[in-house]
Amino acid sequence: MTLSVPPQTSPAGRTATLNAGRAAAAQRRRADSEQCRQRVLDVLTAMRKNHQSLSDAEITRRARVNPQYQGLVMVLDQGW
Repeated sequence: MTLSVPPQTSPAGRTATLNAGRAAAAQRRRADSEQCRQRVLDVLTAMRKNHQSLSDAEITRRARVNPQYQGLVMVLDQGW
């Protein structure tokens, strides 16, 4: 039985591969963050449309029990 050994990759090739993976992961995080931001803005728009106003305290309370509102706390903190 013959074992084949994979060819050694150069350090530069490995670095390029790792950097490409990091860049792809960062892009996914940015896209996820933007989707979350957009969902939060959609919820805020719907709340305004329905004339359902919530205090910061109520949003914070809801965020503890409902993940839908967790982004709202972030939005309020950032002043969006």
